[in-house]
Amino acid sequence: MQNQENNLREMTPLKVNTFDLNSTSLIEASAGTGKTYTISNLVIRLLLGQLNKEQNTSLYINQGNPLSIENILIVTFTNAAASDLRARILEKIHDTRILFETVGKGASLVSLDCDENLKELLENYLNSENQQDLAKKYARLLNRAERNIDNAPISTIHSFCNNLFKSKSLMHCKMKQCLLCGESFFIPIN
Repeated sequence: MQNQENNLREMTPLKVNTFDLNSTSLIEASAGTGKTYTISNLVIRLLLGQLNKEQNTSLYINQGNPLSIENILIVTFTNAAASDLRARILEKIHDTRILFETVGKGASLVSLDCDENLKELLENYLNSENQQDLAKKYARLLNRAERNIDNAPISTIHSFCNNLFKSKSLMHCKMKQCLLCGESFFIPIN
C-alpha cells in the first residue's frame, strides 16, 4: 500500500512544448515551482494552434486551429493571482510576438536570445522552408491576442461563477435559486 501511495506522489515534470492540450489533465505544483510560467507557455501554444494535426481534427481543440485569447478560460484562487497571470501572459505574448517578428524580418532562430522552451517552441512552429512567412503569420496572431488581453477570461473562481450566473448561461438548469457567497442569483426557468 505504501508503494502505491509513493507512486501517486511522484511528480512528472511537465514539458510545455509537448504537453497534450487535447486531454483533461491536472497540473499540480507547490508555490514557486513555475505554474504561471507553464500556463503562459500553454496559452501561447493555444493561440498559435496545434502542430502535426492528424487526420481526425475533431479530436483537437478548435480542430487544431488557433484560439483567440477571449476563448481561453483561466481560473485561479485570488485576485492577486489572476492579476499576476494576466500580466505574465501578456508579457509572454509580447515577448514571443517580438521573436516571431524578428524571424519574419530575416533573423535566424540560432541568433535569438530567449529561454530554451521558447526557442524550442519557435523551432517547432517554424520548422519549414517558408519560415519568414510563418513567423509573420504567428506574429499577427499574437499581436491580436496582445491587443485583446483585457477581454481574456482570466479570473478567480468566484468571479467566474458570478459571471456565469449573471450571463444566464445556466437557464436550461432546473435550479430556481443559487446561492454563491451570500449573493442570490435568480435564474428564470421557462
